[in-house]
Amino acid sequence: MNTQDKLKRHYNQEEFEKIIQRAAEIYHKDQEGYDDEILSSTARELDIPKKYVKQAISSLKQEKAIKANKMKAVQLALAAGLIIIICIVLIVWFTVQSSSPESVLQNMKDKYYNTLVTLDEEINTKRAQLENVIDRRFELIPKLQNLVREYAQFEKDILISLSKAQNSYQSAGSSSEKSEALAALNSTLAEFIQSAEKVDPIKSNELYQNLMFEISGSDNRIAVERKRYNDAISAYNKLVRQAPLNEYVEQLGFDNQKAYWE
Repeated sequence: MNTQDKLKRHYNQEEFEKIIQRAAEIYHKDQEGYDDEILSSTARELDIPKKYVKQAISSLKQEKAIKANKMKAVQLALAAGLIIIICIVLIVWFTVQSSSPESVLQNMKDKYYNTLVTLDEEINTKRAQLENVIDRRFELIPKLQNLVREYAQFEKDILISLSKAQNSYQSAGSSSEKSEALAALNSTLAEFIQSAEKVDPIKSNELYQNLMFEISGSDNRIAVERKRYNDAISAYNKLVRQAPLNEYVEQLGFDNQKAYWE
């Protein structure tokens, strides 16, 4: 079996022709004076020196290795592209899921709920403190009534006004109603003080002087607690007005605004 037959057993026709062609080219470089046509036709009919055939086979293997590496690179690129596509699909899916109304509401709850609870409780605490000092203001009414009864000229109108203010406060359910009752009481007190200042027996009365001291202290305490309450309201209102919470605060079970105590 000659060299050509042995080569054909290990390589297909295309690869065999490439080996012969490559061997002829190498042989041509080593044997000047023969053109390509003569070398190609002679290589198919006669044995070519072994070293040239080996060089041709080595060259072909290198070519196949290069092709294989290119194919591997293409496959890696395709795999990388597929991974990128999968990542994009997952990102889009998570984006769609996270933008659903239920998901957004849950995100708002996770982010803001505890803060809203804290601010809301702070408002309730400050309101309780404010109402406590206002309660103490209304506790002065019996003392005022006793003082008024000592002076017949004040009794009718003042007692009626004091009773109305007290009844309004006791039946008040909201901050605005309690504020109105307090305003009515303050108006009655102003009227009483203005009239009492014109009557020396009342001005010199120890009970009157003590009441004026208590009223002044009550005014200061109410002013301080009202400011603290309104500061808590302001902190709450600033938060719930911010986007995107302002669109979901009521769905979380909280007021979108709270009224100040005027």
